[in-house]
Amino acid sequence: MSFKIHCDSATSRNSEKQDPQDEREKVNRYMIKKIDEVKRESDLSSYTGLRRFYAYLVGELHLMIEDTNTSSIKITVKCRSLQILEGLWDVYMSGHLNAVAEKCLITKEVKDELGMDTIKLATTILEEDYLACKMSLTEISGAFYCFQLGLE
Repeated sequence: MSFKIHCDSATSRNSEKQDPQDEREKVNRYMIKKIDEVKRESDLSSYTGLRRFYAYLVGELHLMIEDTNTSSIKITVKCRSLQILEGLWDVYMSGHLNAVAEKCLITKEVKDELGMDTIKLATTILEEDYLACKMSLTEISGAFYCFQLGLE
């Protein structure tokens, strides 16, 4: 199941020339660059915001981090139970997952480095992916289901 995080909107401190699409792409490129830097070191804990987001996924949502993809922030996780999948879906549907991603990944330092006043992220989990995971977990009791989290 794909979970995507992307920049929904960004406001530059340089208000003279703002193209909303350019501002969003600038933020997305920055986030991809940061995850690539962290991957080269093979230590996701070196990027504080990403570490905090991982801690939330593992500690609060009880997901198991399986792998990451260097072309974007994509995290492969495993759900150990239908209850964990349902918890993830509830957190996503309430908007809380988006709020946590934004709080962890968009720090004052990120805004300063990009010259932005505001950055808003958006998360997306496709309902058909959620339903496929749910069906798989329902049919195969005790099995793990892998899906990916990502920034694109």
